[in-house]
Amino acid sequence: MSNAIIITVSLKNSNSNPPKLKLKDSLGDDPGNDNLTTEVSTGDIITWVPDYSSGISSLTGITKKPDSDYDLLNQDPLKDSSGNYVGSVVSTSPKKGAIETYSIGFTIDGDSASYSDDPKLKINN
Repeated sequence: MSNAIIITVSLKNSNSNPPKLKLKDSLGDDPGNDNLTTEVSTGDIITWVPDYSSGISSLTGITKKPDSDYDLLNQDPLKDSSGNYVGSVVSTSPKKGAIETYSIGFTIDGDSASYSDDPKLKINN
């Protein structure tokens, strides 16, 4: 059975260079920083939601890292009409505990530059 997982993308510190994110997921993982590893299962649907009140202006993309050992996302997640990104986890697990690193692209209020951060997905089945 697949789950719907939400990853909230907030700006933690716009004064750092590059700006730092604070990431949390709907599974209760909230490290208070950008060091998030979300545990997923095959077939899960993941939605990345920008927290505009934190100073995030937009998400510019969620992309699979080419140097990651495993592919847990079916493809790069796609942007929906709300500015969220939605992606799905593969239907067949490469192996329990496999980890994929991916990149969150984002912009912040008052700055035209694009930034990125690299959290992880870990498959639990």
